[in-house]
Amino acid sequence: MTLMLPNLDDRRWADLVEEARALIPFYAPGWTDHNAHDPGITLLELFAWIAEMDLYWVNRVPAGRKWKFLRLVGVEPLPPRPASTVLRLTPRRGLDEDRALTLPAGVEFEGQTPHGQPVLFRTRQPITLTLAQLQTVQAWDGAAYHDLTARWQRGAALAVLGDDPRPGAALYLGFDRALPVDQPVSLWIALDGVRTGADERARLLAEARIQGQRCQPPPPLVSCTPEPAPDDESAAPLLHHSARIVWEYWAGDAWQPVDVLTDDTRALTLSGALVVRAPGEMQPTRLGELDADRCYLRCRMASGAYDAAPLAAQIVLNGLAADQLSGPAGLTWTIAAGAEISGLEPQPGEWARLHAEFDAQGVITRLSFAPESDLPPFFVLAYQPPQPSTPGQIALEAEAPGVGTGRPDQQIAFSAAAVVPDSLRLVTLEAPDAWQMWTPRPDFDASTRDAAHYVLDAGEGVVQFGDGELGRVVPRGTPIIAAADFTQAEAGNLAAGTIRVLARTARNEALLGGLAAEIDEKEGPVPRPLDVIRVRLGEITNPLPATGGTSAETLAQASARALETLRRSSRAVTLDDYEALAFETPGVNLARVTAFANRAPGLPCITAPGMILVVVVPHLPPDRPTPSAGLKQAVAAYLTRRQVLGTQTRVVGPVYRDLAVRASVRAYPRTDPAALTARIAAALDQFFHPLHGGPDGTGWPLGRDVYLSEVQHVIDSVPGVDHILKLELVLDCDEAVCGNVCLGPTGLVAAGAHEIKVVSA
Repeated sequence: MTLMLPNLDDRRWADLVEEARALIPFYAPGWTDHNAHDPGITLLELFAWIAEMDLYWVNRVPAGRKWKFLRLVGVEPLPPRPASTVLRLTPRRGLDEDRALTLPAGVEFEGQTPHGQPVLFRTRQPITLTLAQLQTVQAWDGAAYHDLTARWQRGAALAVLGDDPRPGAALYLGFDRALPVDQPVSLWIALDGVRTGADERARLLAEARIQGQRCQPPPPLVSCTPEPAPDDESAAPLLHHSARIVWEYWAGDAWQPVDVLTDDTRALTLSGALVVRAPGEMQPTRLGELDADRCYLRCRMASGAYDAAPLAAQIVLNGLAADQLSGPAGLTWTIAAGAEISGLEPQPGEWARLHAEFDAQGVITRLSFAPESDLPPFFVLAYQPPQPSTPGQIALEAEAPGVGTGRPDQQIAFSAAAVVPDSLRLVTLEAPDAWQMWTPRPDFDASTRDAAHYVLDAGEGVVQFGDGELGRVVPRGTPIIAAADFTQAEAGNLAAGTIRVLARTARNEALLGGLAAEIDEKEGPVPRPLDVIRVRLGEITNPLPATGGTSAETLAQASARALETLRRSSRAVTLDDYEALAFETPGVNLARVTAFANRAPGLPCITAPGMILVVVVPHLPPDRPTPSAGLKQAVAAYLTRRQVLGTQTRVVGPVYRDLAVRASVRAYPRTDPAALTARIAAALDQFFHPLHGGPDGTGWPLGRDVYLSEVQHVIDSVPGVDHILKLELVLDCDEAVCGNVCLGPTGLVAAGAHEIKVVSA
């Protein structure tokens, strides 16, 4: 039931004035003139106006308090999110083919909105481009080869391991030439489906982290040693709960394993990158119905089982992920001639932690590079060390958005509106050699007077500092230096094929200047290094649209999300909760779930108080969907953490009963008996199907008996059937049953070999 909020603003100015006039005789009997011209009445009306304003604000809940209420129920405002896509980079053939082109991570490419506005995308990983071209895609389902090349070329979904993957099923990628030996080759495999993207990957990582914490002993209450930093979860590969795959190449006489450097696909269930390296020479061969020699890379299902058949939307050679990010224009400092330089000097395109001392003119007089420094790292755009008689220069991917005023609640704004919060690094230079690093907080409620905290409004790109009591102020005249990644949010959701250019940015000049100098045969510096790389890159495109870019969440959107979160139970209390949470288990793909109370597995006739039996049905195998042991374990682990005290959860699969129909029917005249037999068998198989059968076509209801009258109706509905002469049900290849068939509470039907006899008219 929704609680009704009281209306505190229920008194108006006139009501307050009238009440005050009524109290005058009681408090001031000598005051007899109550007309509007009296000065006392004027003051009374003024105070009534002030009281009315106070009542108005008492009835209002400020936005800041609403955010606090949302945090109390576990809802944090979502910051701006950059769009992401996949780039396909095709090197130009005929230009020094013996030298592989390797691009570092962080290279920026440029796309355009429909209105012609430029949008930058930044790559996540390095890539070594191969000149080989993917030309054929085939699948082996255990019985035959299927040529998927035409479907792959037009962007249709591909059943890469067949419709019913079993161990031994394989995907064959045919290249026009051998992949280079001992050189990484990058592919991006985009899966088709609603739970194959970045959100599902994040849910899997979060669940794995929680499960890992449950397996660790609790830390001591007091520890004298600092806790180690947690490992990067994104670096650990995610494993499927059952299926295992291996990647191999044809070496001429046998299939040999390749070195898998990166596999983010989770056994072809998540969209992600695949980076492999062939340790030997690939040899061309012919496979399937293709009348051409190709060099094949094979993905073979080695063991386990899938919940549903993997479907690939795109397979991109030389593909890598890119996010819609851009950095500040840059901050350049002059280094005084003869300045003292210590530490390992960085090269352009590297990250460096630096400590600098400045003179009164803002020129660096001392510069040290210390990897172990507590200061945040900055991306170096350019660096020229000073000489004894010549000043130097250093340029960082940063900006100076303001100077400290010494006043409370100071605010600064960045050059771009939407900031990615995790990327923000904020420091102040509070003395010629004193650097102060600032830490983000959601608010200043727990900040002390000397705490260097700030609050970021990521959507507006505004930073607020403390007031001197809750959080310290920035001292007057102190330069503020910041580095962050900016995003255009939903404006970065570009269509496929709109990112085509290597961007001319300072970051690219820093990252690719040295590479261009190595490629260029001329001596001396390269005048336009990006042109050298552009010549080597033949085609740049994004075969997939850029998606996922969103603006910062508003208060109304966060409130709606909080209501939806509260409506959706996160605790398994009712049977509906168990079924809904089982469907939400990260990394699984279920077709049906049914929960039973007070029932134990294998004991249908015994009441088991506190026992919850959850029956799960995946999509595979098609005729008899059965959960693997890993699937049941994954669902059970997810539900166990959410069950209430005093209950136990057991996850099982359905109990299948083989059911065949033995019938004799009379056909209408001029009906083909063989075709009619096939139609009757197909109708019965469809009716008994665990996922698509049943009286309403949504799957045979779990535990529902099979009624002879319904089977008779199914046969009578087949075109060509006049009437039924004889009908029997055969259960588990045993004796025929003339009546209904009881399946048991967790039973489902598996259609057997029907015996249909057609009698011609």
